[in-house]
Amino acid sequence: MQKLYIHIGLPKTATSSIQNFLFSNTSFLNKHGYQYMNTGLNTDLQCHHDLIWSLGLHQGPSYVPDEIQKNKDRILKQLADENKQHSDKHLIISSELLTFLDDFKKLEPILTIFEDRDIRFIVNLRRQDTFLESLYQQVVKDGVGDTFQTWYSKAKPIADYNRLINSLLQITHQQNITIGIFNSAIPEFNPTKDFLSAINLHDPTIMVKNNLLNERLPANYTKIIRFSNRFNLNINYALLQFFSKYKDRFQLFNKQKGYLNHQQRAAIKHEYSASNKALTEQIALPNHIKQEILSW
Repeated sequence: MQKLYIHIGLPKTATSSIQNFLFSNTSFLNKHGYQYMNTGLNTDLQCHHDLIWSLGLHQGPSYVPDEIQKNKDRILKQLADENKQHSDKHLIISSELLTFLDDFKKLEPILTIFEDRDIRFIVNLRRQDTFLESLYQQVVKDGVGDTFQTWYSKAKPIADYNRLINSLLQITHQQNITIGIFNSAIPEFNPTKDFLSAINLHDPTIMVKNNLLNERLPANYTKIIRFSNRFNLNINYALLQFFSKYKDRFQLFNKQKGYLNHQQRAAIKHEYSASNKALTEQIALPNHIKQEILSW
């Protein structure tokens, strides 16, 4: 039976790098019997955010409630047509927006279309303090003006991985969920190669560069952008362009790379320790992944 792989993130676990590889190597994928789906593919972002927005699963930039049903019917038909067209291939959908889904049962319209396939979910986890730190710096780049503590008080659920996996288990079985770990401190770490391994695509001839895209800015730059977001969003883009261009020129200003202090990190680790332990007890995980999660 052919498979449908649904890559749900997390965000800030090299999703942009993985999506860039999938988008840029369609011939390689097709050669090996895989199709990075065209339906709902945002060609600028190189992922399936348009699919999620069109189905009303996340409020995107063009979200219009009255048009969701029309978009939903259209895109579900396109999904069905593409599924039929590539019935001989494994299919791949990737959007980290799915991480923010409050109820994975909302995916049922998609899952029904692919009921003739073996549906697998790929989830990459990251130690909560570094994940939340990186995600916060991303949302500041996107225009958020809240302090970290204000934002964190609302964002806590997204880093509860036990809740996330248990929500997934409402629509699938644990053997259909592949959990990976994002840890850029490992010298040989290559998230794109790990992703290809997760979908059982092995080809020693393909060169997979370890390019981490959409990397975060230094902490002090983030603070300046956050402050500006509170008063004038119009200068956000100009600041991002300036800092991206010159971030390597101001070494003293860039000295603090991390945004969180020691006390904040300790508090975040304590916040999720029980949830992490529960996850390792409820789900059968490879020992190295289990030990990594428990070390957080």
